[in-house]
Amino acid sequence: MFINLKYYVITIAAIFMALGIGIYIGFMLDGQDIFVQQQDSLINELEKKFNQFSNENNNLKNQIKDLNAQLKLNDSFINAVYPRLIEGKLKDLNIAIIETNDDYLYTGIKSTIKSAGGNVVSEIRIYPYILINDDVKKQEIINYAAIKGENISQDKVVQYVVEKINQALTKKVDIDVLNFLKSEGVIDFSGYFNVQPDYVIICGGSLQKTNYPELIDIPLIKLLKQQNVPIIGIERSDVTFSYIDYYKKLRLSTVDDIDLIYGKTALVFAIKNEPGNYGIKKSATSGLLPDINNSK
Repeated sequence: MFINLKYYVITIAAIFMALGIGIYIGFMLDGQDIFVQQQDSLINELEKKFNQFSNENNNLKNQIKDLNAQLKLNDSFINAVYPRLIEGKLKDLNIAIIETNDDYLYTGIKSTIKSAGGNVVSEIRIYPYILINDDVKKQEIINYAAIKGENISQDKVVQYVVEKINQALTKKVDIDVLNFLKSEGVIDFSGYFNVQPDYVIICGGSLQKTNYPELIDIPLIKLLKQQNVPIIGIERSDVTFSYIDYYKKLRLSTVDDIDLIYGKTALVFAIKNEPGNYGIKKSATSGLLPDINNSK
C-alpha cells in the first residue's frame, strides 16, 4: 500500500509537537511547585524576622521606659539637692550679666546667682541686628557722639557702643549715653553701675551663623580682660549656632547648657573656684560638671 509522504511527515511532526507540549507542561508544573515552595520559605523567613524585630522593638521600648523612669528619679534628686548644693557659693559677689544676642532668653540666670548668694548688679542686652545693620540708627549714634565731642564713622559705631558698655562696667558710667543707646533700641539695661562687678557673665549663641561674635563678643571680652574683670561665657543647650568656641579661644571658662540644672550648677562652681569648659556638647572638654566634691 502506498503511504503518502506528506501524511507521514505531518504525523511525525505531530508526535514531536505532542512530546514537546508534554515536556513543557511537565516543566511548568514542576517549576510552579518549586516557586510555591520558595514563596512559602520566604514567607516563613519574613515571619521569623518580623517576630524578631517585634521582640527587639518591645525590648527597646522597655529599656527606654526604664531609662526615662531613672532619669525622672535623677532629676527629682538633683532638683532636691540643687538649692543646698549652690547655697552661699557666691556670697557677696557682685555680678553683671551681658546678653550679646536677643535670639534666646536667659531670664533664669539672675535667679541662679541670687540662690547662690550673689548680687546681680547690672544686666545689659545688646540688639546686634539693629546695631550692625540699621544705617539710620548708626547715623543717629554718630550725631550723638559728635555732640558729646567724639567723632566716629559708620564703621566704628559698633566699636563705640561696645566701648561704652565696657566703660559702664569697669569705669565711670555715663548714664546719659546708655539711656540714649536704649532709646535707639540698640541696647537695654537694668540695675546700677556704681559698683564694679566681681564677675561678668557673657550670654551668647544665635539662631544662625553671623559675624556678631567677631564684632561684639570678642572686642567686648578683650576690653573687659584689659580691666582684669573675670568673665565666663555661657549659652543654652538648644542654640543653633554656638559661641562657645569663640569664648574658649579667649581662654574663658564656659557653660554650654545653662538652661539645664547641670549648667546652672556648673556656672556657680565655675565662678566660685572651678574654671573649665562644662556642658553636654563637644566643646565641654571639662565634662558635665566641675568636681563639686573638692570645691570649697
